[in-house]
Amino acid sequence: MKTISQITLGLLIVSSMAVTAQQKSNLVAPREAVNNTLNTTKNTKVKTRTNAFKTNSTESRWLNYAAQLDVVNGGIASGAFMLLFPDSAIRSGFYQGGAIAYPNFHKAATLLDPKNMPDPWLNKFSSYTLDSLAIGYGYLRTTASNIVDTLEIKIIKGDDTKTFDLGGTETYQDIDYIYQTNTIAASQVIGTITYLLTEADSSNFYNEILMAVAGVPQQTNGKRIGAVVTFKPGYTYTIADSIQGKNGFYLYSSEENGAGTDPIYYGTVSDKTSDMNCSYSVPTDVRYNMNGNGWDGYFLPTWAWTTPFQYEHHGISFMLTSAVVGINESVSNGVSLFQNIPNPTKGITTISYEIPVTSNIEIVIVDILGKQVASIKQNQQAAGKHKVEFNLNTLPSGVYYYTLTTNDAKITKKLIVE
Repeated sequence: MKTISQITLGLLIVSSMAVTAQQKSNLVAPREAVNNTLNTTKNTKVKTRTNAFKTNSTESRWLNYAAQLDVVNGGIASGAFMLLFPDSAIRSGFYQGGAIAYPNFHKAATLLDPKNMPDPWLNKFSSYTLDSLAIGYGYLRTTASNIVDTLEIKIIKGDDTKTFDLGGTETYQDIDYIYQTNTIAASQVIGTITYLLTEADSSNFYNEILMAVAGVPQQTNGKRIGAVVTFKPGYTYTIADSIQGKNGFYLYSSEENGAGTDPIYYGTVSDKTSDMNCSYSVPTDVRYNMNGNGWDGYFLPTWAWTTPFQYEHHGISFMLTSAVVGINESVSNGVSLFQNIPNPTKGITTISYEIPVTSNIEIVIVDILGKQVASIKQNQQAAGKHKVEFNLNTLPSGVYYYTLTTNDAKITKKLIVE
């Protein structure tokens, strides 16, 4: 693992041979007074999701570092909306002195380290799959109703070869940025989600987009996983245009330790694998390869910004499912629950199970928020193999979970509706 040492004030030099850095320099985010109005009372929303993180099943959880930390700290986090736009060729508002403001942030990312959380669940030996993402946002639409904007989410992998620490303290992972194409290095990407934004997603207060994730490889040994968010407007624009006359996407972000504070490093500073939970952004000077502190070619991590920076941890939540016994079967107290067939399904699916003794049986299917969508009870079934059929053709596409409950066991597995 590479290490950054502390040297000249305000200077970060990056080369292929060495990385040297000063503790946080003058990277202060300008705060423009954007004319659009977004409701900023979001703490309740974040805490509500946190309280629900453990309710889905024993195998699956929603994880968001800032939300968990907010609960540990007694709900002191503050929130803000970050205007996310691909470049600076549009006006975003005005500074207090009257000068025109342009979008400051062009990509945003979060890396989740599931083994280093305020509320531990997985550990360094755990394997898991990424099932879903939730993006906290505000989205103001003023352009024609037939315009379709796009959110592109790149799923990225944890990479120990890109692990650094800033000034010998806060640890982070580099995310390589290619300014000519406004993309990240393909070698870091393990999945892509494309979400089309329409009138139905319009919201001038905190809202969430829930996305099922498919095709991302299972992650082993508690490795980190991340998401990079890009907003791609479905309309043309020029530097003379104003975002107030166009559609604008605002990513929700938390100031983890309360307004006007630095984020909390929850791990052990001397342990470079500890607390790798970090959010990132691509500001304008990096977008155009003009950064004076050596960050050209990289996303800036939360740790690089000074105290006034308010976008410390983005509202990107990850639903993870821990690995279970076998590939097709889960076992508890001699009870076996098998993978539904077919999976994914478009309609009728069969769930099989085996019980060692006579027992009362119940099978419940829930969505990713824990809402029950189907159930069946089988009273006093004899020992042996059994199966039931569910017709799911009325359910929206996405990830669901089915739980088998007997007198002595409770087992949950995942199914996908196409």
